Amino acid sequence: MIEGKTQSGFAFKLNDDKLDDMEVLEYIASVDDDMTQLPKLIEVLLGKTQKKKLYDFVRKQDGKVSISTTYKIVMEIFTEAGQNKETKKD
Repeated sequence: MIEGKTQSGFAFKLNDDKLDDMEVLEYIASVDDDMTQLPKLIEVLLGKTQKKKLYDFVRKQDGKVSISTTYKIVMEIFTEAGQNKETKKD
């Protein structure tokens, strides 16, 4: 299990195998061309419960969840998780 916190302050947990999962990789690649794939990527990566927590973390006072902020945090999760995985190997 990889646990971390993004620079923006979102705490997450994900299984180690998510960083070595072809479906996750396919969703990452598809998001660059089709942002409508972002919700599915988040769900595959974090699960439904953490997806909701992420949306609530990003949610503004008017109730909207920013796509660009959500995407940025997902990329932070990959960076942080990758660093944490490397640290575990040492």
